[in-house]
Amino acid sequence: MTPTYFAQANALTAKQLFAWGLWILAAEAFPLVLLIVCWKDGDVRVRTKIVFTLLYLGHFGLLFIPNAGFLYNVSKPVLIAVYGCTAFGLDWLTSSGPPGRGKRL
Repeated sequence: MTPTYFAQANALTAKQLFAWGLWILAAEAFPLVLLIVCWKDGDVRVRTKIVFTLLYLGHFGLLFIPNAGFLYNVSKPVLIAVYGCTAFGLDWLTSSGPPGRGKRL
């Protein structure tokens, strides 16, 4: 075992940690932030907000289904799309940039 081998092993671990950090940031935090925005500024009824909260908490149950853990990863984009459309409308899915970009005055 040479010192170079250990340096390469540590670099691989750092890359894995970075990838997991990005995954947690993008896939775990984004739906939660959208849910919080939906509760704070969303123009929906309280009943809808409660249903969305239960959906968010319930999607973690998909992790415990044997041989179907991939459904948890599939549910993330669905939750993001539903929460985003509810909080911001459909415009946030189709916009190509900031408001007013490309428009002539």
